[in-house]
Amino acid sequence: LSIVSYFLIPTFYDKDRIRSYLEENIFNKYNLNVKFEDELGYGLFPKPHFYSKKTKILYNEKDILYSNNSKIYISIKNYFSSDPKINKLIFKNNEFNIDLDSFNFFKMLFNSNDKKHKIFFSDSKMFFKDKSNEVIFISKIEKLNFIKENEASDQLAKIIFKIFNLPFSVFKSLISYSASNC
Repeated sequence: LSIVSYFLIPTFYDKDRIRSYLEENIFNKYNLNVKFEDELGYGLFPKPHFYSKKTKILYNEKDILYSNNSKIYISIKNYFSSDPKINKLIFKNNEFNIDLDSFNFFKMLFNSNDKKHKIFFSDSKMFFKDKSNEVIFISKIEKLNFIKENEASDQLAKIIFKIFNLPFSVFKSLISYSASNC
């Protein structure tokens, strides 16, 4: 009976309600203004999650990220609830559109929450633009991870990227990261 109910739970979710619930909870927990452009799908394996093929993240009312594959993992503890708890966000095949005004988006992610959360970006391209919206350079970001284990631990960021085809890797504790370092 529990196995059958495990597979049937997604049929009872109201898709419009879940979409607005996920967008609101991602904003409250991660401070990300996410808009799902495509219909939300539901996956059971390896862990229960919702996914979307077209997702936008807005910052200061600009489209800062377009993701071709986003996954929102939910807690197995309240899997049977109509309001599932979000555990982790994964965005793959992304396009970041960054300029000097929106570069603070990353700083905001560093300092966004005091709760346990994980955000992962992979297989991304970052288009850094000037004031006239001309692309200055393109960077390939293989991995960009933001992790905070608990309130007492440091916020951690790990980034593996390339600028002008030169590979870089950074792993930084961000709790003491100040605005003067930007």
